[in-house]
Amino acid sequence: MKLITYGIVTEVYDKVYYENSKGKYVRRKFVILTTDSHPVNVLFDTYSNIKKSLPVVELGKEVVVSFRIKSNKVEDKWYTNLEALSVEPMVLDSIGIGG
Repeated sequence: MKLITYGIVTEVYDKVYYENSKGKYVRRKFVILTTDSHPVNVLFDTYSNIKKSLPVVELGKEVVVSFRIKSNKVEDKWYTNLEALSVEPMVLDSIGIGG
């Protein structure tokens, strides 16, 4: 299931490179502050293999984030991440509000 939210990018973390049995990857986390009636901070992960680039995420920009919720169990503990599938500049009619 793909979900969508929007907000202002408030933090962008450094890229982290890693390798597993499927290949080489890069990961970057970023935070947005939603701009709806009850603003909240939301942390997202972006992933890509080394041959593809990560989505462009710039501090202070208004963005629309398409994401999925992903949970993993590690040693009897569950971890849930919000994996950003795409990050696009905010265009008001793209999310059904405004002109």
